[in-house]
Amino acid sequence: MNKISDMPLYIKQILCERLYSELSDFACNDILKNGENFSSYNPTLTFKGETELAKKEIGLDRNIYNFLELSKKGLGIAEISVNTFLTLEEVSKHFEFCIEEKLVEMPESSAIYALVEYLSGKIFLGEYLLKIGKITEEQLNNAINQDANGKKFGEILISSGYVTPADIKAVLKLKEEAQKRFVLDCDVVPSSQMECVNDSLRQKDEISNLKSENKKLKAQLNKLLELVK
Repeated sequence: MNKISDMPLYIKQILCERLYSELSDFACNDILKNGENFSSYNPTLTFKGETELAKKEIGLDRNIYNFLELSKKGLGIAEISVNTFLTLEEVSKHFEFCIEEKLVEMPESSAIYALVEYLSGKIFLGEYLLKIGKITEEQLNNAINQDANGKKFGEILISSGYVTPADIKAVLKLKEEAQKRFVLDCDVVPSSQMECVNDSLRQKDEISNLKSENKKLKAQLNKLLELVK
């Protein structure tokens, strides 16, 4: 985010326009807003989590300790994902494990915890929609008991009138995007200072080339003078 902030205004305008265009279909969807809250959510370590991070007595996977350490530093779920080069799905699995082992506090928001369960694979589409209040338990059971006739479960929910196509699209989008690994390759962001340095280097190269050409010309002139003599 700091590197993006350092970019020129016209570049940030391009980014904003493109992002707005891509996100416009989902901007008002409350399911995706749950995802936004989850991305910025900072897990809180329990006393057990603090102790295990300090002493490492259980001998957990290195990724779990990284998750605990970054959570303690105040990073959100998305930041943990970026800093560890893990997918959001993988981070969700670590989060779910830490909740079950009482290493981190249970999120106060039931919607955030439901998304942790969904992205980690603990629950599936129907149960996730039930937990966030999009469908009732009766509707879920009705959809389960229906003859699919080749339809996917989301399509059954839509055809039954329980959810909208936009709702299913948003949930599936969350799941799909959570499986992608994000690596931002922007170690160097151009700056006016760097441009000045580059200009200076180019000038030095040009001067060096001119000196070399002058030496060659002088050598050729000396040869001509020798012939004239």
